[in-house]
Amino acid sequence: MYDFKLEFTNNQVERDIRMIKLRQKISGCFRNAQYAKYFVKIRGFISTMKKQGLDLLDSIRRVLINPNDFII
Repeated sequence: MYDFKLEFTNNQVERDIRMIKLRQKISGCFRNAQYAKYFVKIRGFISTMKKQGLDLLDSIRRVLINPNDFII
């Protein structure tokens, strides 16, 4: 291995699921299926913005101002 800029692992799916499992482990469960869907949508949005290298706070501000610019 010569290029140390590369990630040690490429297991992005495991890292994406980790927060959901941690949340479930701490609280025991989601109180309502609809709340679980909201949580997954928000986490998915945050994860996507990070992967695309976009500013997270600016992206959240933009989606709150004009939700039609984003498909959630």
